[in-house]
Formats: sequence, C-alpha cells, structure tokens
Amino acid sequence: MPSSLPDFDALRQIAKILWACRVPIAASAALPVILAIFYLLVASSTYTARSTIILDARVPQPLRDTSELAAATFDSPYMESQIAVISSETILRSVTKKLSLLNDEELVGSFASTPVADVTALDADPERLRAAISNLRRNLYVQRAGLSFAIDINYRSTDAEKAARIANAFADVFITDQVETRADMMRAGSQWLELRIDELRRKMNFAALEVQRFKAKRDYRIVDKSTDDAVAEGDAVAKLNPPAGKVAAPAPNTTLEELETTSQIYRKIYESYLQGYTESLQRQSFPMSNARVITRASSLMTPRSPKPMLVLALGLFMGLLLAAGQAFLQYQFRKAKT
Repeated sequence: MPSSLPDFDALRQIAKILWACRVPIAASAALPVILAIFYLLVASSTYTARSTIILDARVPQPLRDTSELAAATFDSPYMESQIAVISSETILRSVTKKLSLLNDEELVGSFASTPVADVTALDADPERLRAAISNLRRNLYVQRAGLSFAIDINYRSTDAEKAARIANAFADVFITDQVETRADMMRAGSQWLELRIDELRRKMNFAALEVQRFKAKRDYRIVDKSTDDAVAEGDAVAKLNPPAGKVAAPAPNTTLEELETTSQIYRKIYESYLQGYTESLQRQSFPMSNARVITRASSLMTPRSPKPMLVLALGLFMGLLLAAGQAFLQYQFRKAKT
C-alpha cells in the first residue's frame, strides 16, 4: 500500500540545502528591493496638472445670431478638431511667448546656458524655439472627457507649479484664440458687406431717381402696345444686373410700375444687407467664445510618478522571484553532486 504521508526526509533535505544557501538566496531577494529604494531616492518626481475646458453652444452671448446656435453641433469630429487646435503649433507658440519659456531649462535644454533677452522674439533663435515647442508637445496630453463636451488639458513637469501654470495657459490661450479668430472672421465679413452695401446704395439711388424722372417727363399711364413685351422684360432684367461700373438706363417703353418694382427690390436688398452689416458690427463689438474653463489646474498635487508603493511592490515581487530561482538552482546543484 502506498503511503499517503509526506516524505519528511526529502523536505528536511530541501530545508537543509536552503539553509546552507541562505546568504545568496537572501541577497537575490534583497537586491531588487534595494534597487527599487535607490530608484525612489534618486528619481525626480513628475507632476501632472490638469485644466478642463468645456465647449457649450448654449453659452449666453449678447446679440447672438440664432442660426449660429442651430449650426453648432458638437459631434465627435468637431471635438477632435478642437483637440487638434489645442495641440497645434499656433497654440504652442502662443503659450511659449506668454510664459516666456525660451529660457526654461527643462524645455530648451542646453540652450538655457545662453539666455535670450527678448523672449517675445520667437523667430530670433529657431533652434531654441523648435526645442521648446517639441518638449511642450511631448509633455502635453489632450483628451476628451468621456462622451461629454469637456476637454482635459494635461501637462507633465518636474515642477508642480510650472505644470499647473502651463496647463492653465493652454486653456486661456485656446479661448483667446477662438475669440480672435471669430473677430477676424466678423471683420472680414463686415468689410465685404460694406463694399456690397455701397454698390447696392448706388443702384437703389439710381432706380429711385429714374422713378422721379419718369414721373416728371411723361404720362406714366400710357404704354406703347406695339412694343414687344419680351424686349421690355429683357430690359427690366438687365436693369437688375447692370455691368460693373455702369447703371442701366430705362428703355423708352418702360412703365412706371417696372421702375417702382426695380426701386423696391433694390431697397429691400439694401435694407437686408444693411441690417446684416449692423448685426455684424454689433457682434464684432462683443466677441465671445463658446469655450470656458470649468477646472483650473492647481500646484497642490501629489507626484504622478514615481509611485512608491508600486515600485516597492514590484521590487519585492522581483526579489521573491529571484530568490525562488536561486533556491531551485542551488537545490538542483546540490542534488546533482550527491
């Protein structure tokens, strides 16, 4: 009958071998833990600051066009586009200029040994600027907060205060860039409307003048029936779109009703353009962004890396693994000798 009791002789032999090799086994177990502690002592702490902005089409804006609200659909492509804008070189350059980062040793590296006097002259030293922008982009991480309209701007640095300052600067510069972009678009639209309004004013005044001339020179109730109606219609259409620099004169058989209709059409078009121009100027006076900061980064944060508990746990696990391997090798070696 086979015995179900453990083989105590084999266990005593294993314990004897392990005790005899206790020093190398303990050294194998302690080495990874010692290395983990040394890493925690010499490694620089890294802080990650987070600033959160939200894109909201319902932000109240004075004199806002309702069509703009209807067109604002914040779908996934739009959110990804805004994330790309935050990470763009234009925003990176603006943050570098705003915070005077061309002399920051962490960003420009060896270039910091020769500081620049004018930190706003970004193009004075292209190599320094390229190094600063490259390091800014490497330490920046922008992501959408789940399926919401919020965007998290994360920046990593060895200085907690600097990380918070740069993360907040990205949020502020992005909002400022949106406001300036909208103002430039409104300004360009206003200039185009102004040119169009001048042209419409000239045509409207000429049409009104022709009505007055017609009333003063002829009996507008009499119409020459022998005239071809198609020619009269063609002349009326030509008056609405005269060649550039010219205003078509009325045909000899044009009636007062035609002239008045032409004058009214020009007046209505002119009034609609003038109303749009006025609203454009008013919105240009109150440029606002549909983005706002909901969480500003703070310098009061714990280091993101290294994580002491995680590093120590990994060191302990590696130590136990090495100790088990060392014990197995010693056991096999002693067993082979005997």
